[in-house]
Amino acid sequence: MEEKIGKRNDNGDAVTNRPAVGVAAIIIRSGKVLLGKRKGAHGSGSWAFPGGHLEFNESIEDCARREVFEETGLRVTNCRFAAMTNDIFYQSQKHYVTLFVVCEYQGGTLQVKEPDMCEQWDWFYWNELPGPLFLSLKNLLDQGFAPPGLEDRLKTSEKLCELTASQVVSLGMSDDNIKKVEDYNHEELIEAAFRFENQQMELLGDINLVSYEAYAVMAHAELVSIIKNSTAQICRMESQDFG
Repeated sequence: MEEKIGKRNDNGDAVTNRPAVGVAAIIIRSGKVLLGKRKGAHGSGSWAFPGGHLEFNESIEDCARREVFEETGLRVTNCRFAAMTNDIFYQSQKHYVTLFVVCEYQGGTLQVKEPDMCEQWDWFYWNELPGPLFLSLKNLLDQGFAPPGLEDRLKTSEKLCELTASQVVSLGMSDDNIKKVEDYNHEELIEAAFRFENQQMELLGDINLVSYEAYAVMAHAELVSIIKNSTAQICRMESQDFG
């Protein structure tokens, strides 16, 4: 049987606790979301979105913008309500209704502005979130939620991800009955260019790997060229005897 949340006064009478309203900001930037490692408060050591208490006479969206700036120094835009969780922290005797707001990065330099409450901030892909997760975020995932616009990144073409360099090159040289590199959509090409060019750099022993964000801003034709050039070089290197 679950422990009930509640307190008693000096007379032994039950004191009614009201749930607090929290707002969590899901900031999207280049296909990643921002998480902070909590410190000091309940949930210390777990990862959570920036956010805090909804103030009197404050809109949910304004709360998200305010909390994000106060905690991280970032500015966000296009804030919109996305989901809600009912979060009961039995150990710390707290109960929150958490309202999740999806936002887009607008500007600013990421900072730890409240070091007594957060150890660090970092960006993560939705399907590669760190652990342990703060209760509200865990409850959100249990609902099967994924931020709008990031679903496709979780479903990046399995075919491209699994293809070897030789197979990708063969696609570019195939006849019209087989899908060519040029025929993949932009998101698939971003992922492929990132994977294959970095694979090439690793084979060359180059530690200066290129970030995912660098590919996300490239045009379709640029990505096609990168994939073809990189995979061709990988094939040549893999066919050589490095021993």
